Amino acid sequence: MDWFIEYNIVFFIVSLLSYLLIRNRGSHRINRWLFLSLPFIFFGLSFLQPIFESAQSVALVVLPAVEIGGTEEVAASALSFTLMIYIAGMIKSLLTTLYAFYTIIRLKSKSTKETSDGKTVYIGSTTASFFKIVFLNEKLSKEERELAYAHEKAHVDQKHSIDRLIISLIQSLLWFNPGIYLWKQMIVENHEYLADEEVLKKQDKKLYGSFLLNQEMQSHQPALHLTSNMSNLKSRIMKMNQRKKSAVFAYFVIPAMAVASLSFTYLTPNDNSVEIVQSQISEEPIENPDKFPEFQGGNKEMMKYLSNEIKYPKAAAKANSQGKVMVSMVITKEGEVSKVTAIKSPDKLLSKEAVRVVSKMPNWSPGEKDGKKVSVKVILPIMFKLNTK
Repeated sequence: MDWFIEYNIVFFIVSLLSYLLIRNRGSHRINRWLFLSLPFIFFGLSFLQPIFESAQSVALVVLPAVEIGGTEEVAASALSFTLMIYIAGMIKSLLTTLYAFYTIIRLKSKSTKETSDGKTVYIGSTTASFFKIVFLNEKLSKEERELAYAHEKAHVDQKHSIDRLIISLIQSLLWFNPGIYLWKQMIVENHEYLADEEVLKKQDKKLYGSFLLNQEMQSHQPALHLTSNMSNLKSRIMKMNQRKKSAVFAYFVIPAMAVASLSFTYLTPNDNSVEIVQSQISEEPIENPDKFPEFQGGNKEMMKYLSNEIKYPKAAAKANSQGKVMVSMVITKEGEVSKVTAIKSPDKLLSKEAVRVVSKMPNWSPGEKDGKKVSVKVILPIMFKLNTK
């Protein structure tokens, strides 16, 4: 839950920055793939975060996670209510998408199919396209139909309908996030700019601009949820007559935010963690030991020890704090547990409890290198999870 909230915060910030800095700048083709990738970049990076955090020059042992349970009735009921609202919003969004499919099918059935010069179009009440289906408004003149068809054919050739389906899926998952609507607007506008660029390769700018202006003066057509259509006409006319603005600097915003997000999620500042040094280490942990350190009795006994010793903090349970605490420690060449600290945690209370218990661990079997005992750094994940009643 904490990860999901923080992911949405990062996504909103990046969507807002993209909307303000990149939306009307740079290459439309680059922008298309950049905008589409935003939800997936930060989702993927969240899985790389542990690797990023543990990429050090010393040997690491990442042990299996130990799950510590607790109960909290009040927080559970609030969480259940929030979850119900989220699911209801997701269902509503999915139903809207299904209704959009129904609308397209109904529009196709009510339109007149025409084929001319190898072009198949459906003449009806609107101008739009969905995959290979092209709709043209029956009120358009012959010349206007040619221009409208060229525009919608560009949408078809560039497969913008796939983008629309991706938007619908992501929107159903993040429907509560204001950033999702900025993200959607950027992609839809960019589709229109791309289609206009394609048309202008073969059509006169003044003629095409007059056509768009004429469409703007007429009554607006209803926008269909999943289709590319003749929308955003005013901004498109302005865009056609503007010089392209550079986005080189703005393009650095996304990778910068991506790297920053690696250290954003679940990190606990040093002053919130408890560090207990049980022995002084005369040397740094070495790289690539031949034998890694081991808890006396193996991982099974270690998990039993932690499960018995760790107590779920009452204040953390009341606040519905749960998640994985990554505990870093150094097993000295004498087998003592030293330099214990939480490097990743959803809550400082959980960090404190995990560090307290790990610091009290009995001696381990130390690591070895070339037949000699050596100090080795170990990463131990401890999962705190509330069990609802």
